Amino acid sequence: MDSDVRAELHIHRVDARCATAYLGSVPLDRPSLAVGLPSGQAAYLVVTFDTSSFLGGSRRTSTATVLTPRSAHQYALAVRYHDSIYDVALAESDAHGGRAHRLPLRDLEECRG
Repeated sequence: MDSDVRAELHIHRVDARCATAYLGSVPLDRPSLAVGLPSGQAAYLVVTFDTSSFLGGSRRTSTATVLTPRSAHQYALAVRYHDSIYDVALAESDAHGGRAHRLPLRDLEECRG
């Protein structure tokens, strides 16, 4: 992360009707952190990037995905922001040390469609 960027992960539960309920937020201020999500239950994950500069003011950028964690799997969400360019990548791997593969980010509208 650039030093003038504040990033957060906002976690929402997604029910069978694709309605969301806010569960909480985690500041992404460390190189690595662990967050537990229940398997089999859809979650809507929103990553926000807040930037500010003396001449540029402040700006918020976000990206999101729907994830339904599977049991016996681990997930990694890589979040980067450098020179006004952000990247958010989600990967899934078998909990027994299997090779990780990148998952596409899924829009909440896909749940409803």
